[in-house]
Order: sequence, then structure tokens, then C-alpha cells
Amino acid sequence: MLKFNIRSIEELRTILSNYKTEEINFIGYAWLEYGFYPIFFNELFKPFFDYVTGTKIGTCLPGQEIFYENLVDVLIVLDGFIDTTRAYSNNGETPLLIENFKKYGDRGIAFWETIKNFNEDEYENVIYSYKYKNILHPIGRTKPWDLGLFSLCSFKYATGEKDFYTTEDTLWRTSGTLGWNLSNWKNYHFEKVFEFEKYSTLFVKNTWKSRNFRSNNLNDFLVGESGTGGQKGWGFISLDLVNDICKYFIENKRHLVVINDLSKYPLINNEFIHSYDMYHYLDVQRFLSIIHNSEVFITSSTSPVDLASYYCDTNIVLIDDKQNKNSFIKRALSTKQRSSFCLNDVHDYFEFTKFLGEARK
Repeated sequence: MLKFNIRSIEELRTILSNYKTEEINFIGYAWLEYGFYPIFFNELFKPFFDYVTGTKIGTCLPGQEIFYENLVDVLIVLDGFIDTTRAYSNNGETPLLIENFKKYGDRGIAFWETIKNFNEDEYENVIYSYKYKNILHPIGRTKPWDLGLFSLCSFKYATGEKDFYTTEDTLWRTSGTLGWNLSNWKNYHFEKVFEFEKYSTLFVKNTWKSRNFRSNNLNDFLVGESGTGGQKGWGFISLDLVNDICKYFIENKRHLVVINDLSKYPLINNEFIHSYDMYHYLDVQRFLSIIHNSEVFITSSTSPVDLASYYCDTNIVLIDDKQNKNSFIKRALSTKQRSSFCLNDVHDYFEFTKFLGEARK
């Protein structure tokens, strides 16, 4: 696969001008909740990739290369086209994010409009100035919300030699929770990131999404300067729970890597506790590499667990599993001789630590 990293729309025009585009298949960038990428690219878009012939050129947002690499011949990475520091900086919301929260009724749209660091009109003016054999259209602007893509509604996603529509007959949609076609599933391998051999991973989701973001009161979903503000929502992991988990690993002399989201808690300073931050964007390859090579992955039952259960060979703990994702995850992990556990309230904590002691690689 040939790979280009570009930082401007004009560079995209230059690359495309070197091809007879009427003979190629073009794949646009996509902005979705991260848990949806595996099912979109490996299941919903599969008929397109199975059907088209000839060169496939894809464009993707930074950190999302893993979703495209096995499907295209040329990948153009749009470096700098998103930047999460435009939304969260110095462990709190930026003025721009707060302004967009006030401007847009949907918090997801407000976040996208904040981290987006390019002009979508200019991008589309370039790509649609060429004729292609087939094109899988970009999923940007407010398209995911307008078309109900987070409910996996059917939509026309590609055109060219024929029109391509997503199916609504997916396990995820029919079951109402996480699920995918296991016949399309395969094992993935990720290189090690850390020198220490044995460790577990904790992902701390700590943004507007883990708070009461449907509230009309802005302060209910702001993390504040301490990272502990707002009202608890789905996917929230408290500082007390984080500290309890850290203390368990310290007492048992086991390494724990804490991957911080866009804002972070103050962690206990100890040789067994390691902090890892993602700057400017979520590097999915690095994120999954850390998880894949850990003994246990601990996370809220949101998009990170969707990614981990699809790509990684590890045991998983789901915190606050309101959508009952564990029913499918347990089935999927059993094919790899791994297991999962739900930590839904404080009464499960003893069983949780027991699971941590037994779920070792």
C-alpha cells in the first residue's frame, strides 16, 4: 500500500491530478463514533469493496489508518485536519468548545465542529471536480446525525457503476446492542508498545460524553478545571474508582497503564502506575496496540470496548454495561480463550478484583 501524509487540500488535488480518476475507486474520510468504524468498514461497506475492481484510493482522518489499510491501494492521511486540543486544553474545555455547545443543540455536532480543522466545502470541491469509476462518499458535516447512522439506518453510501446501500439486517441493529458477523471476523496482531512484559490497561473516558450532556445547563456536562466537574452520565468513571483500581495494582505489584481521554484525573504517583495521553487525535493503532498486549482492558461500556472487543486479544472489564454488550463480547472473546466481566456497582468490586487476579495471559 502506498501512503501519503498531507496537510492541505491543495496537496490532495495534486495527488489526484496524477491519476486517471475515471479508472479509480475513491473512498472518502468518515467521522463516526469510534465504536462504529469496524462494522461500517468491515461489514456494511463490504459489498462495495468486494465488488469494485482497479485501484482504490482512500482519504482518512489522522489516527484512523487501521480502518482503511487492508482495503485500499493508496491511502492519503489528512494530517492536522482534526485537532482535539481545539476542544480540550489544559485539562478543560476551550472557549471554542463552550461557544459551540451554546450554538449547536447536539453536543456531538458541537464537538465535531470544534475539532474539525479544515474546510469541508474545499475538500468536496476538490474530490467532486473529478469523475471516478466508483466513489464511497465522505461521511462528514452532520451526515451521521441527519441520516441516523448511529442507529445503523440504511443509506446510499457509494455510487458509480451502481448504487450501494447499507443493509439494516445486521446483528448490531437487530439485537439492539453490540454485535457483528463473526464469519467476517479475523485475528489481528499489534506490536508491543512498552518494555515491561505484563500489564493491564484502564481507559478513563472523561469528557462531555460521560456526563449529563442532554441537560440544558451547560455546567452539567463540563469537566471543569479539575476534570471532576459536571453530573455523572453514562460511561462516567469516578476518580474514587480510578484510585481504588490503581491501589489494587500497586498492592499486587502489577503494572497498570492508564490511557487518558481528552481531560485526565490526577493519578497516584507510583512505579506501577503509568499514564498515557493521546494528543491532537486518538491514534487508534497505538490505542489498540496498548490494549491488545495487556492482560486485562478495563473501560466504560462505550466505544472503546467496541474497538477492543473487535480487534484485540485480551480480557475485558466493562464498567456500567447499560446496553448489555457483555452478552456478545463474552461470546466473541471465548473464541480466543479470553473472558469478560461487568462491574456495574460497588457490590461487584470483590468479584472484580478476583477477575483481575485470574484473568492473566
